[in-house]
Amino acid sequence: MSTFESLRSGGARIYRAPCRVNLIGEHTDYNDRFVMPAAIDLYTRVAIRPRDDRTLRIHSENYSESWEFDLDEPAPIARGHWSDYVCGVAVILEGAGHNTMVKRELAASEYNTRRVECEAAVRYFAERLPVVRALRDVTLDDLARLDGELSDALMRRCRHVISENARVAEAANAFEVGDLEVLGRLMAESHRSLRDDYPVSCEELDVMIELAGQVEGVYGSRMTGGGFGGCTINLVNADRDAQFEESITRGYQQATGISPQIIVCSAAGGARRISTAQTKRLTLEE
Repeated sequence: MSTFESLRSGGARIYRAPCRVNLIGEHTDYNDRFVMPAAIDLYTRVAIRPRDDRTLRIHSENYSESWEFDLDEPAPIARGHWSDYVCGVAVILEGAGHNTMVKRELAASEYNTRRVECEAAVRYFAERLPVVRALRDVTLDDLARLDGELSDALMRRCRHVISENARVAEAANAFEVGDLEVLGRLMAESHRSLRDDYPVSCEELDVMIELAGQVEGVYGSRMTGGGFGGCTINLVNADRDAQFEESITRGYQQATGISPQIIVCSAAGGARRISTAQTKRLTLEE
């Protein structure tokens, strides 16, 4: 019997949470504006049971490893281990401050540079428009009217954030009416903006986007996440997903010599507690 199954049979509570992908709205979050994340049907399941001491004991079925952490010990230092994230969450829940244990390895210096540039742009506009507290308060008209003393780099960073916010709002309307053609156009515009105005794309991401645009049944594609590598998200007709996977795998290998990992998924519901009966059914299905 697996550790998960033994916990389940021992009266543990079972929770299931979906993975998440950002459909559109990139590098707008720290500028206090719009993003559009979606839950997808890939899940993490957790079985949890109380203890009568201050020891957090965790086990991963995927890694077949266990780890213990004393909650009375000082906040742990990141070890690059799967347990770092869980321990970090525990520290937060204990009220011990921010989770600085786990950082994405995404060319951190460049990522931080983008944030610094946005902060500099906010200061520039706040001196000229007292209502400005973040780039969300700046319009494209403001940018066109007041960009005379902005560097070209800062102007382009602002243009991305402002136009990306507009794209998120337009995408929400397109989802409401089911207009996939408009969504595809917005995704393409988003990627071009991230590539040219921000810029946080890379050659491999651009290759993936170009290849996706050649596949029938693909409405739109864009990079997603912080950038400097990582993932693309593709809106694909469900009847064409096999063709998409085959075409992208072949084309990407030929172009880069790298075998891509392609995950076919759909939108899903949020995190929730699941019953024992539901857990048994999930185990059989998996």
